[in-house]
Amino acid sequence: MLVYSNLFIRVAERLLLQKGEVMIQSEHPIADDFVVGSGDYLSDRGYKDPAELRAKLLLANKIALELQNRNISQQEGARLTGLRQPDLSRIMNGNVRNYSVWRLLTVLSELGHQVSINIQRSPEVRGVIVMREGSDSATIVSV
Repeated sequence: MLVYSNLFIRVAERLLLQKGEVMIQSEHPIADDFVVGSGDYLSDRGYKDPAELRAKLLLANKIALELQNRNISQQEGARLTGLRQPDLSRIMNGNVRNYSVWRLLTVLSELGHQVSINIQRSPEVRGVIVMREGSDSATIVSV
């Protein structure tokens, strides 16, 4: 179980509301300053498909970091990726609800990243979806 400060939650809600996202109030307040969480912030906030949103946000973050690290403007990034500049701006700001995971993967590939999808049989009854960058540790997107 995680505990989020209400300040963190208010800032996140303000950012998401500015982007047109709707958030649900927590059912588990424990004090004026903290809210009990399950460890899955997106799920705690009531998103319908937190695993998909988590994957989209991870990809959008990678796109934004790539452009920033290469000092590429949004205008130039749009030209490189085939997006319109306003669309690239939305993605870079985490407003990803209107973009599919496939579209975000395609943008990364246009920016010079090799994207692989590796499917293996799980020893468990149910598998997991994992995103991994290079040899970095994995981020579990869905269990």
